[in-house]
Amino acid sequence: MLEIDPHSYSERRQQLAAKDFYQAYELDKRFSKQKRQVWRAIENEVRFKFGHKRVGEAWTSETILYYLVRSLLPDRTILRHHRPEFLEGLELDIYVPELGIGIEYQGVQHYQPVKHWGGEEALKKCKERDSRKREICKRLGMELIYFKYDEDLSSELVQSKLRPYL
Repeated sequence: MLEIDPHSYSERRQQLAAKDFYQAYELDKRFSKQKRQVWRAIENEVRFKFGHKRVGEAWTSETILYYLVRSLLPDRTILRHHRPEFLEGLELDIYVPELGIGIEYQGVQHYQPVKHWGGEEALKKCKERDSRKREICKRLGMELIYFKYDEDLSSELVQSKLRPYL
């Protein structure tokens, strides 16, 4: 269900603009976000029907990991590319709030410079972000589970790393 009815948006915005510019601005922001979500859903449906990956699924190994976690924890909330406030702008590849765990897929760019990822400078920044994320999670008592690019992703591997938290 749409939060803001597109048919009444224009009239509602004009009414608000005459009384309270800030509320009109907030309505604009919410309506713009809603439009982006609708367009993204349409785009993903078309991409899927034509055999292409959905937006955000280009990182193949991370996507495989997400679907493995989802299949192993069907009754849990599994959030992908989640930026909780407590991480101060940093992102968790996968977050399972009920278990209090974050799951990170560590591609090669986390261990060595990769030219198309930005080389040495990008590696340095990546290591700094990883360290900051680790420190914040440790301070909050949240576990991070890592999967390295050279590990063979399988249901068994994921299950073995999740087992201590189930």
